[in-house]
This record gives sequence, C-alpha cells and structure tokens, in this order.
Amino acid sequence: MKKRVYFSICILGCLLLTACGSSVGTNTEAYFTYTKAVLDTLFSGSGKKNSIQSAEVEKLDAPGNFVIDENGNYSFEGVEGAAYYLIYFCEPDAVDDGDSYLYTSAPIEQNESGSYTGCCADEFRYGYGEYLAKVYAFPDITDSEHTLSQAAVQKFVSRGEQSAPEIYYYWDTFTNTMNIQVANRENYFYEAYPDRIEVTFTNLQDSSDVVEVTIDGVSEENYSAQEEGLSRGASYYMTAEAISTNEYVLNPTSDISVICDELTLGETHLFTDGYFYSDNFPNDIYRFAVIGESLALNEEGDAGHAIGEFGTTIFKTTPVDSVNEAEYSFSVELYPDFHVDAPGLIITMGEIEASINLFSDGTFKMEQTGSGPINAASIEGTWIDNEDGTATLNYDHASIEIK
Repeated sequence: MKKRVYFSICILGCLLLTACGSSVGTNTEAYFTYTKAVLDTLFSGSGKKNSIQSAEVEKLDAPGNFVIDENGNYSFEGVEGAAYYLIYFCEPDAVDDGDSYLYTSAPIEQNESGSYTGCCADEFRYGYGEYLAKVYAFPDITDSEHTLSQAAVQKFVSRGEQSAPEIYYYWDTFTNTMNIQVANRENYFYEAYPDRIEVTFTNLQDSSDVVEVTIDGVSEENYSAQEEGLSRGASYYMTAEAISTNEYVLNPTSDISVICDELTLGETHLFTDGYFYSDNFPNDIYRFAVIGESLALNEEGDAGHAIGEFGTTIFKTTPVDSVNEAEYSFSVELYPDFHVDAPGLIITMGEIEASINLFSDGTFKMEQTGSGPINAASIEGTWIDNEDGTATLNYDHASIEIK
C-alpha cells in the first residue's frame, strides 16, 4: 500500500520535488547537484573557482538514540552540522540508504536542545503494516562540505482498527438499479483495505425482503457495486459493515454504519453528492446533473448541479416563452467551476448557454452550446410536478448526445 509522497525544498525561488518510490540517496544526489548548478550560476564570472567543485564532501554523523514505540512516538538526538532531519518509512527489507521509501515527514528543523521528540502520525499519514523507520540528518543547503548522514533505523509495526464504511448511493429510476460506492476510501488507504464490504437493504414493510450487496476485494480501483433486485416502491433500511483478515487490523468486523434509515425507491432518482459517474466528455471535464429536485416553474431557479473533477456546475434557470410546444421552457446558464490553479497558471471556464423544455408527456430535453474544451451536448429525462410551483427533473444519462 503505497502513497505518493512529495517533499519539496525551495532553492532560491526554484522547486525541487522528490516522490514515493525515490531513494534517499537519489534524492540527495539531485539535491546537491541542483544546488551546485544554482550556485555555479551565481558565482560565474567572478574569477573564483567554486568551492563545491574542489572541496571533499563528508557525511554527517547519524542521529543518535533513535527510538520509536508501538504508537509511533519517536525520539532521537541531533548531530553537529545538521540543519534538519527527515523520517522515512520504508519496506522492512529496505536496509540500504539507496532503497525506496513509502512515506516521509516534512523537515524537522534543528533546535538548540539537540533533542527531538514527536509522533509520526502528526508528521505524516501511513497505513497499517510493518516498516523500517529511518531518520537522516541533512546539512544546510549552502554547506558544501557535508552531505546527509547514514540512517538511524528502527523497526516499527502499525496496527489499528478499521473504520466503519461510508457509502455513496445512486438509485437510477430509469433502470431500477441501485449503485453503491465506498465513500471513505482514503481512510482504508491509510488503514488497510477490507476484504469486503457488505451493504444490507432491509424492506421496512416486509422484513423477509433483505438484499445484501457485497463489494469484494476493496481497493483504490475496486470500490463499487450494482444491485437490480430491490423492489420499486419499497422503503429500505440501509446499513454497511467492513470485514478484514489483515493481520494489522484489530477489529476484523467494523462497526455497522446506518447509511439511511428510510430509503424509498420511487419515480425519482436518489443520489448522494460524491458518487462518481462519468458522462464521457473528453478528460471527464464536464457532467450533467443527475437530479434537479426543485426547479422553479415560474421564476428564476436552478435545475440541479453536478460535482465534477474540476468543481461544481450550477444549472441556473430563467422561464421563457414556450418553445417547441413545451409546457414550460427555460433558458439555462451553466457555470462550470472549471479551473486549474497552479504556480503561474490559472484557467477559469466561463458561462455556457443552454435551454430546457418540459413537455406535457412528462419528458424534458436539455441542450447546451458548449464552450472552450466542453463540447455541445444534449440530455433527456422525465419531470414530475411537485404541486408547489416546482418540478423534479430526472436526468437520463443513457440519452446523452455529445456533439
């Protein structure tokens, strides 16, 4: 179970990154090579030979008395010449300094006392399992006479309880299918993925109607399931529990989560924000809403929202004169919260125009013009008059046409 971990050091306004699967030795070589290149540029033309090129480099002493207990509490003694320290968690057999690491702390700055204590869980997140913990001393970036120390090492085993499952669900009224996904996958990434998660639906009107849905082999890629055996029109009590045989998990069966105490499967979609779906736009840049629960029929309102990879899209509606013999027609302004926010690069997507027509047979069609990287497209569905001046829209994602 590996986590991509990035450690960054700012060098005269430039950024050097190291990642999971890197070795400490490789990182250090890059660190000093990069520093040398920067300093060479600064001293170029001065007529003086760069001391980095001629000086012999000496390793710092390894940190002393490194101890780490079963709860991840650590302590060690600092060494002369160090500017900071890093703690790494590696595979148990990663005994060489050149071996890869799994997790790393942020820099632990040198202090006046020379003694260091803390808890690894406060420094970085890591999963349940067995590790070889290492701590290295690093010199100041301007120190051309020293390089990082050898590691002080300790074995460490992390154990703990697995979390109770959290579940996203999507009842598709067009296909009579219940779709479920594990919502708290990140928790299991840092704990241990369960062997399986069992989701139980108990009919509140008929206790003999019990449907169990199992997600076997939960992983970062495998976290969903579908069930077509639930009774349309019934109300269900929905629970979930996780089962694990992992030797580092202390509770083989998790607490039981109550996902919903009354889930009625009717003519409208049921949907929890966070459930992942794709409408097959390039790069998954855009999605239509799944449901619009309270579209205002005679005033400004909204026809739902969609949470995508790049943010939330709001479907703002304004009533207009009937179009194409529709019972209700609307102009729609889409505001995709599409943005890329990186150093020196901010891209924001503007408004997209669209229309919705609600027909007397209970169907609707929405068409949007597209903008920039978002294609023009249309989607159809059904609508239900809520008898309070609003309507519920059920978007049929099987009807999507991307232009």
